[in-house]
Amino acid sequence: MNNMEADMGRVLQVERDRLRALYAGMKDCHGWYDHTKAKPNPEKNGKIELKDIAETRDRPPTPDLWDRHLQGTYPVGIYPRRDDGMCLWGMIDIDQYGPGALVAEIAARRVKVAGMPLVVCRSKSGGAHVYLFLTDWTPSMQVGKALRVLAEKIGYRDVKEVYPPTTGGQGNWLTMPYFGCWSEEGPTRYGVTAGGKGMMLGTFLNIAEASRVNQAKLAELLRAPARTEDGPTQDEARRQLEWRAGLVCGAAPLDANNQLSPAAFDMGKWCRDTGLPEEEARAEMLRAWMVRKGNDRGAEAEFNDVWQRQFKAGQKMGEPATRGERKQKKIALVTNLADVIARKIDWCWKPYLARGVVTMFSGPGGQGKSQVTLDLAARLTKVGVWPDGTPIPQEQMGRVLLLSAEDGKATTIKPRLVAMGGDPSRVDILDGKEDEDGNEKDIDFDHDTDVVDWQLAQHDDYALVIVDPVTAYAGKTNTHMTSVVRSLIRPLQKMAEKHNVAVLCIGHPPKGRGRAAADSFSGSKAYIDAARVAWVADVEHNEVEDEDGKIRNEETGRVFFAISKTNIGPGGPEYTWAFRKEIVCLGENDEIEVSRIEWLGKVRRTADQVVGYRDEVGEARPGPKPDERERAEKFLLDILADGPKLRKEIEVAAKEAKITLPTLANARKALGNRLVIEQEKHGARRSWWRREDAPMQEDLF
Repeated sequence: MNNMEADMGRVLQVERDRLRALYAGMKDCHGWYDHTKAKPNPEKNGKIELKDIAETRDRPPTPDLWDRHLQGTYPVGIYPRRDDGMCLWGMIDIDQYGPGALVAEIAARRVKVAGMPLVVCRSKSGGAHVYLFLTDWTPSMQVGKALRVLAEKIGYRDVKEVYPPTTGGQGNWLTMPYFGCWSEEGPTRYGVTAGGKGMMLGTFLNIAEASRVNQAKLAELLRAPARTEDGPTQDEARRQLEWRAGLVCGAAPLDANNQLSPAAFDMGKWCRDTGLPEEEARAEMLRAWMVRKGNDRGAEAEFNDVWQRQFKAGQKMGEPATRGERKQKKIALVTNLADVIARKIDWCWKPYLARGVVTMFSGPGGQGKSQVTLDLAARLTKVGVWPDGTPIPQEQMGRVLLLSAEDGKATTIKPRLVAMGGDPSRVDILDGKEDEDGNEKDIDFDHDTDVVDWQLAQHDDYALVIVDPVTAYAGKTNTHMTSVVRSLIRPLQKMAEKHNVAVLCIGHPPKGRGRAAADSFSGSKAYIDAARVAWVADVEHNEVEDEDGKIRNEETGRVFFAISKTNIGPGGPEYTWAFRKEIVCLGENDEIEVSRIEWLGKVRRTADQVVGYRDEVGEARPGPKPDERERAEKFLLDILADGPKLRKEIEVAAKEAKITLPTLANARKALGNRLVIEQEKHGARRSWWRREDAPMQEDLF
């Protein structure tokens, strides 16, 4: 064993001993169950029950058993109450499970808002265990009753179970958190922050040890009035303090006192309502004051006079800092760039698909967009090679979460995935959500991104989320309003960054052709603008000459694929694909014919050309093909060769020549000064067109 391994071993031993001391309880026995047989009960919304597989063992929970607990081979259970009726910790069991917002995250947020010294852990079933840690051994009935009061203060008035129980007696033993945290799989029971992040064992121990309270502090907590979720928090108080201190520091010379007085009065309210120490608020405001005064002699005495009067007035007379009041304050949320840890872009398929990024994929219906996403899913779950032949590193492969509003799971999605070589066991389809009454509801990103977030938190190996199509999950959102669409996409982007997954959203193009690739997404342009990468696909056409010598478009059977916009890297080569039929065997006598994507290699064509733009005079622009417009130009010059003509006459003749009015208008613009348009000065004021080199007929004008 080298020195590094020895040091690591000592660190793990220290963490084990700290955890063991934190959860000290009954000494001569412990609980255990066969964790390989612990299964969710679907009749109880996924709760894992231990009745038939749990047992109490008459031996102390030794350091060796705790080691096995942390290694994930032997779950240790502890009775909080000692034989003498005293305990050092207790727990509130938030018995809620199933899909939706993470229960532990909600509980942690409530604990933070209420300002209680409680620590929240995710339970094995997906619920929440809220722990109270004490500095001294305390009568268990007193702790149990205190937990009931604290549960109400954090918004769980009807909680069913607390440990130790309030009725006396031993109660049940409790499985300890961080089971398996030393294993490759990691723990399923772990501490959770108010922001929804899981804690490493060392972080949890630091927070839990710092939160321990003595009996006097516990009694004070029980007497203090409960704060609601609308109440202010210390974090908000500190932001308010920073804002007020900034006003004082930057005030004009004659306005400094005018800024300090309301600041001191305001902080009196905030410190009273959030428990922020007055010393902290005073020190921050004094620093700002001294900067403004340039450390003038007597400045601190002047500050003390104003602060003492106004701070006390705020504490005594000021109304509570309500949420409505806080909304009126413009408090900037700032991250200093020095605190940001720079990192490289985590590419899946460079430069097309990246983790932590939302990618949009647009193209007409029936061109294989959904099949392409399943092809990528197959490559990430099993195939291991991208369409350009680039191998996928093992650490980049993983699970795929699919939200599909159009294709059938049994008849389309699974057969196609199997045909493309994917692993169905690594693809999860999110069908919807379950509301509080147990009814199944559709996912709506305007309200339900937490459902997707919850599912991603169930596995740590998700690589890709597919949303097909994204407009099906927009709910009642007006997808043509830029600000609304941005508010829809932003949570997806945050979720992609939080879980380090690639998010691929399918969309459809607007009606009609002749658009730039950047405008090829139906609805607000914010869909493309908010995404960091956008793809476009469209059917390939070739120009062919028929027997009459006319040029027409003919589909080749291939589909173009190109990057239409990227903000995170260089563009990449354009590709084509085609559809191939394949027979998939999903059972002994169950054969299904499906189509699959076959990538045909690179092509030389721009994204604008893919969606119908033509490269004319050095720029891409919509409009008719060059030969059609040129024919219309020649038509105009010929029909006007013998003098001016009425616009109506020209349009009738153009229609007979099978020239459309838009093409005629484009030809007129292209001729520029070679074509003159004039209006009659009297009468019907009709429009006349003439060639620039033809004389004007005076008798008509």
